[in-house]
Amino acid sequence: VMERRTGRIRYKSEADGESSAGAPVRAGELVAVESAKPAGLIVHDPRTRARIVIPTPATPWRGIVVPGIAVVLDSSAGIQVRGLSLPSNNAGEDISGNGSGSASGAPALWRDVKPRGILALAYADAAQVIASEPEGRLTSRALRSGRVRWSVPFPAGASPVKVFEVEEKTAETRDLVIAVERGFDPEDGRGVLGQKVAQDLSFIRVSLTGEKRWEVSVAEGGVAYSGARVVAGKDTWVVAFNHKAKEWKTRAVVLDVEKGAVRDLFELDLESKPNYPPPRLLWTRSGIAVGSSGTWALFVP
Repeated sequence: VMERRTGRIRYKSEADGESSAGAPVRAGELVAVESAKPAGLIVHDPRTRARIVIPTPATPWRGIVVPGIAVVLDSSAGIQVRGLSLPSNNAGEDISGNGSGSASGAPALWRDVKPRGILALAYADAAQVIASEPEGRLTSRALRSGRVRWSVPFPAGASPVKVFEVEEKTAETRDLVIAVERGFDPEDGRGVLGQKVAQDLSFIRVSLTGEKRWEVSVAEGGVAYSGARVVAGKDTWVVAFNHKAKEWKTRAVVLDVEKGAVRDLFELDLESKPNYPPPRLLWTRSGIAVGSSGTWALFVP
């Protein structure tokens, strides 16, 4: 953890032999890192230098920290919810669980061990955990008990690749816009295309109270999307992704998040390679820059 203005290091994890499997994610005052070695989620409190290693049977596909309450983990062994309590000061020592649910500081609240084989976890907060089901449902369960709260239709066999919160007037009316792909590879799909190419990108908007507002298809065929978007105005997003119908292209579309409508904006030809990383977007004074693997283009509205 570094100070923004000076670059001075305020906190650094000194554990040996660890290998991260994802970028650090901030959750309130905590920082969480998905870990391949040891397999699990490592939660840091930079203020006290306390940390806890919450184990999973294999490298986690997604981990969400609900500060002060719980950690929700999705892996090949299903979804598990563990209580979270870090000590006020442990001088940087580890509090590591053994995977049995009896770890000090991370007791098991509940588990859903059905073999999905795909990334399922979409969202979690102090009230609920939202995840997809293989048979084609998006289901909300109570965070502490696992009791089903609501369920809405969802593409069968698809994964919630990226989830965006849409703020409304009150927290009770907050919505999620979910980017959905079929065949998304949670093992190899960390920022680049792996051996398994995802298919069929679509977006779904659902409220946190279980109302499905709309669903729109954006691309059919091979796709690679990592969350690249520009908020271009009220209810208007520019979304960029790689798409293969016949040949690979980088495409940008305009998504109306109020109505669920989509229209093409521009596209950029790519060489036909199976491992192009998803594109990135950059908003500039002159226009929108989009790029992938050294190939960049500037779109001027």
